[in-house]
Amino acid sequence: MTVKKGDTVVLAGTKKGLFVLHSRDRKTWKTEGPRFEGLPVYHAMTDGKALYAAVTNEHWGPSVQRSTSWGAKWTRAAPAYPKGSGLSVARVWNVAQDDDGVLYAGVEPAGLFRSDDDGKSWKGVEAINEFPGRKDWMPGGGGLCMHTILPYPGDAKRMSVTPSGSSGGSSGCM
Repeated sequence: MTVKKGDTVVLAGTKKGLFVLHSRDRKTWKTEGPRFEGLPVYHAMTDGKALYAAVTNEHWGPSVQRSTSWGAKWTRAAPAYPKGSGLSVARVWNVAQDDDGVLYAGVEPAGLFRSDDDGKSWKGVEAINEFPGRKDWMPGGGGLCMHTILPYPGDAKRMSVTPSGSSGGSSGCM
């Protein structure tokens, strides 16, 4: 890939894979991809050092893929609920990063995972994944997924997350 320092980069996750668009002047664009051809990529982001993609593969399962080479090479790590929880991650819907560099992945069924090692490993966020009212959450139009993760700027102890579901008529926002 020919992304250079100072380029504007747009990541487009689609049902057909990930496309990376980049431009020096925002008038002329180059398109690379698809990466993960034929696989759904629900979300992608960059922190300027690495690309992260939420990829669903029917054979290998859902994962967060990481590349430090603008997509030439990828490493895979999969958030997973603990054995015996009765839950299994079907898709990774969102990836976000807080000011301290901690990564978060929102999954289906609605749950939140964090990585303190640049996405090499993931652990569940118990305050969400073991939330007492979780059993009452109802799926929204996209299923019961954690589709939005908004770390609070300047305060790593705060964030807003939103599952696509409701409980007793509430919005599901936490």
